[in-house]
This record gives sequence, C-alpha cells and structure tokens, in this order.
Amino acid sequence: ILNSLLDEDKVFFFEAGRSYEDALDEMLEILADEGHIDEGFGARLAEREEKGTMVFDNGVAIPHGIQTANDRMLLAVGIFEQPAQHKNHEVRIIFFMALPEQSDADDMLMIRVYDELLDISRDTDMLTALSRARNYPEFMRVLYKKA
Repeated sequence: ILNSLLDEDKVFFFEAGRSYEDALDEMLEILADEGHIDEGFGARLAEREEKGTMVFDNGVAIPHGIQTANDRMLLAVGIFEQPAQHKNHEVRIIFFMALPEQSDADDMLMIRVYDELLDISRDTDMLTALSRARNYPEFMRVLYKKA
C-alpha cells in the first residue's frame, strides 16, 4: 500500500546533523506549498505533539493529523542520513500522515496504512535498509522487496 501512496515528491532525505524539528518543518512547508496540506496543519500538528510525542520505538516517528486541503489521505516519508534526536528519542524515519477531515472511503485505507507502518516499525532489518536509502529509487526498491 505504501508503494502506491508515495510519489518521489513525497519522499525526503535529510543530511547528517539535521534536527527532527527542522526536517519536519521543511516537509510541512513543501507539502503546504504544493497544496497537499492546508496552511494550518503545522500548528495543529505542534499542538498534538505537545500532548504526547509521536516518536515510537526503533527510531520511527509518525506525526499525523487532520488536514483540510483535500479529501484524500497523504503519506510522506523523511529519512535521516544519521538519526536525529527528539525528546530523548532517536528518529531515523518520519512517516508523515495527513488525514482528511471526512472520508468514509479512506477509513479502510487508513487502517491498512497504519498496520503496514506498524509492521515496518517493528522490523529492525527493514528500518535499517530504509534508512540507508539515499534516493527515491533505492527507497522504493527496499519497499518492493518487503512486499
């Protein structure tokens, strides 16, 4: 499922030394400029992060929230060349999700995407292979091997 949701313009690669916050801000800015998310999405995401971190085990962050730019789910990925620190956690990969305000058709898709992300976050070999990718074709090759 991830393969079908990800385009080259939604996969980001961050050089060593880049902070989680800076990388996430860049993703938010580009995705908003391209009309994939609404301008207020970043503020809502920050509010959500204050309530509890969206960084999970094995260096995976899954920041997510409701967006009003369109009625389709958006998935974007950010990969760090070297892990970034965020609130006493290391982050190697960001799986960024923007969910539509209302869309019954996407409910099953959203569940399947969450399941796939959780499977990946538990698979340390897969995470290592994904975090070694330095461009979109390498990243997609790793996902296709998993499928």
